Amino acid sequence: MLSIKDREFAYVLDSEHRFLGVVSSDSLREAVDQGNGASKLEHAFLTDAKSVQETDSLQDILPLVASHAWPIPVVNSESRYRGVVSKNLFLRTLNRAEKGTYFEQSAS
Repeated sequence: MLSIKDREFAYVLDSEHRFLGVVSSDSLREAVDQGNGASKLEHAFLTDAKSVQETDSLQDILPLVASHAWPIPVVNSESRYRGVVSKNLFLRTLNRAEKGTYFEQSAS
């Protein structure tokens, strides 16, 4: 499915949209190869994947965004998935802030 959508990474959520982990096309392939097709999805989770809180500042999340190949998942206080912050989005937001056009949008 990831290759069909031309994506390298996917975010795994439970039925209540709580963030569970990040998988890659490679980690999924390895989990299937090692488990003879009966492997659990958790075996494909990237071990160093972390989420950030929607209330975290740009300064707080910069190290994670800069050091990971995948966009960083953003969750609320109940660990519900709100979206991702990619390197591209992070840099565009900084650029807007420098130009004085940055504003916060309330998430519903």
